[in-house]
This record gives sequence, structure tokens and C-alpha cells, in this order.
Amino acid sequence: MRGSMSISTLSAIQTVKHTMLTQKKTAVEMFNRENIKYGPVDQKMCQNILSAGSKDKALRKQAALKEMERRRVFDCQPSSSAAAAKNQGRRGGSGQKEACGQTTKASL
Repeated sequence: MRGSMSISTLSAIQTVKHTMLTQKKTAVEMFNRENIKYGPVDQKMCQNILSAGSKDKALRKQAALKEMERRRVFDCQPSSSAAAAKNQGRRGGSGQKEACGQTTKASL
């Protein structure tokens, strides 16, 4: 998986930005409490903040496992030139496997 943001994360960011824009408030004003020590706390927001990192990590791990399984099933090799050079050095020859049906420069 790439390092890009998931759709749900982008959607959440855009929702918060839109809400702040329509209410004409800054983030500090929007999430401020009158009495920081004894004021009521939004339990749902706290739970979401606490679980967001572990959910994202689990989703990324699941995507990486699916990609590894797909490569194992189809016997795919990374098709970038850097990966091809790396694999070529390991094999000690110029014969490069096709990467998922695509011919590489080394195999021509």
C-alpha cells in the first residue's frame, strides 16, 4: 500500500474543515471547553482519537498481507528498475522473470 491517505481519513478531515468554515471558528475555538479540568468531555471523540491509530495500522497491515499473498499466488516480482537490478544481482545472471505478465528490459 502506498503512503497516501485513505478515503475515510480524507473525508473526516474535509468534514472538520467544512464545519469550522461554516461556523467561522478555529480548531481551538471549536474544541475548547469552558472549564478544562472539570468541563464535560466528548467521550465519542476521545474514543475515536484513541482507536484511530490502531485501526489505521491494522488496515495497512491487512492491505500489505493481501499484496504479499497476491504476489505469492501469481509469482509476481516487483517491476521497478531498482527491484529488477536487485533481483538480477541475487540471481547472478541477466535473466529476469516477467513481472505479472509484463516483460522487463532485462528479459528482452
